Amino acid sequence: MTTSDGGAHVYDGVIQLGDRNNPRTKIVEMVRPGSRVLEIGCATGFMGEFLVREKKCTATAVEIDPMAAELARRRGLDVVLGSIEDERVLERLQGTYDFILCGDVLEHMADPARVLARIAGWLAPEGRVLASIPNVAHWTVRWRLMAGRFDYTRGGLLDENHLRFFTRRTIVQMFDRAGLEVRSLDSVYAFPIRMPLPHRFRRMLAACAPGLWTWQYVVSAGRRSGAS
Repeated sequence: MTTSDGGAHVYDGVIQLGDRNNPRTKIVEMVRPGSRVLEIGCATGFMGEFLVREKKCTATAVEIDPMAAELARRRGLDVVLGSIEDERVLERLQGTYDFILCGDVLEHMADPARVLARIAGWLAPEGRVLASIPNVAHWTVRWRLMAGRFDYTRGGLLDENHLRFFTRRTIVQMFDRAGLEVRSLDSVYAFPIRMPLPHRFRRMLAACAPGLWTWQYVVSAGRRSGAS
């Protein structure tokens, strides 16, 4: 979702349904048509715009960057400007949602588990939190660590704006602490060399060592059974 240069457009993107190894594709495909959606960290609003236009959803969003928020508003989204970790912003967003989207945002928060615990109460009975989260155990980070390096970058797994780093295990733990049950945990993979193989075969290969080859995890989580 990032580019190599700075500015509000850093977290811009597009929806490409033909790309099966893409977190945005995976997230929008899990959203049911006509749903009430809250997008946390909507960036320029490209995902919300797609859901409103193609799936007839009702979308509310929050974005901390003023320029990005303005671009999202130009795309027709109802955007609250501010941080989701701000109590005043939380009060403005409180409601009932079928899907709450956290695309590449939890790693930017000081206390993501606290935010998840708060928004869990906003989910409709069959509602879901859908999130994409970078995997710090990917082979590229391991390789750098073996060389004694943990260098922050402009975008990517070690984005200089990341405050938290996650593996598959700690992702599940975070959602559990927030009172949410992970219902599915999918992978977006990245290999060291280009493989001219169909997606299903690359996916099978990635599944042999998911912690090594997974670039991002895509999570679908709901309230625990019996939770009010």
